[in-house]
Amino acid sequence: IIRNKKLSAIFLECSYCNHVDNNHLYGHLKPHFLFEELNHLAKIVDSTNSKKALEGLKVLVTHIKHPPLKQDSEKTIQNELYQENDLGVELIFLHQGDKVML
Repeated sequence: IIRNKKLSAIFLECSYCNHVDNNHLYGHLKPHFLFEELNHLAKIVDSTNSKKALEGLKVLVTHIKHPPLKQDSEKTIQNELYQENDLGVELIFLHQGDKVML
């Protein structure tokens, strides 16, 4: 499906910034781990050219947490995701109540 460009998008949650200790993630992802998972998927899709395997794929990012007194966490997470994006995926950030048309 991915090799043939038939997958419209992947929904992934990314709840915390990279600086959050792994022991406090409680099963949620942070940007580093989100791209670790996408890189793993890319190698499955094309082991010879994994950096191009997911290029252009829409990744809809959900469930960004807003810790008290740190209202800039969403922007920080977005910036960290952009910095980690070595796969050329299209990052789309969703908020509760957003409608998605694919």
